[in-house]
Amino acid sequence: MMKYTKLVDLDPQESLVLVNEAIKKRKTISFPKEQLDVFDALRLGKDLNTIEEESLSSLKNLQKKIDRLLIQTENSHLLKFEEYEVLKNQQEIGWRIELLYPNELSLKEFKKYHTLSEKEEEMLLDQIVLALQEAMKADLPIHQPDLENIYVVRENEYRLDLIGSDPSFSFDSLQELFEYPKLKQKVKESDLWTYSFYDN
Repeated sequence: MMKYTKLVDLDPQESLVLVNEAIKKRKTISFPKEQLDVFDALRLGKDLNTIEEESLSSLKNLQKKIDRLLIQTENSHLLKFEEYEVLKNQQEIGWRIELLYPNELSLKEFKKYHTLSEKEEEMLLDQIVLALQEAMKADLPIHQPDLENIYVVRENEYRLDLIGSDPSFSFDSLQELFEYPKLKQKVKESDLWTYSFYDN
């Protein structure tokens, strides 16, 4: 069982916690996504056993993804958590997974204090391409990179978090990460993506 002291909630799914005098991030993923107690389920006409079975099936699918992430190398451009545990809900129906991460800044938080140069954006794009390539090679669902699931781990080093969001991908949405027209255009170049995803 993970041992920590909760410091503050960042949102309903994330909080800062203290572990052995180090501040970490804890992410909670619930199954079902919208937590239900027995009264809620009965009011919505949902069968309790069906909810439990569907929740457990979804949880096991996520566990497979988590286990594949664990075997990524230290040089991976996918964000790696430090540990996780599966818990049965006591007050509500279903299950949850709690994951412990290093306390890294999201790109959204980072850009409040720093404006990326064109060179920095180019490095960001290169690393996103590598992260998506790694995800495909590991047979992991492709998630849309955005300001909230890209993390700054060191100066000009980024990691993509694949846990929690729904699998989806759009080149048009990817362009929105970049401010410079040259980079927006580069995202559109089919040769870049064909090479990155299929030829390596």
